[in-house]
Amino acid sequence: MSSSDQSSSLPYPVRLPESLKARLQASARRESRSLQAEIIARLEASFAGPPTVNGLTAEDLLTRVDRYVASVFELHEQNQQLGDRLDEAVSLLARHSPVHRDDGD
Repeated sequence: MSSSDQSSSLPYPVRLPESLKARLQASARRESRSLQAEIIARLEASFAGPPTVNGLTAEDLLTRVDRYVASVFELHEQNQQLGDRLDEAVSLLARHSPVHRDDGD
């Protein structure tokens, strides 16, 4: 909060459950700020919108992960099918190829 924001701030007493106040105080200590600054930072962050990673929301990321997982399963199925076809081809070749025998010539 800027100093001009602070000079126009009005006191607003809020009753907090003791456990919530303790959590806020612990967070404020970790962030090296006052309890008031911690509360204000958290309130401002709540209006900023959902957090993003490279411009993607958690929902966007989950959608992409779902697509990638579906692709992996599809590729696995295709790999299984190709493996089965390869096994069939090898078996067919083994049955139809001439057997070379050493007749002692």
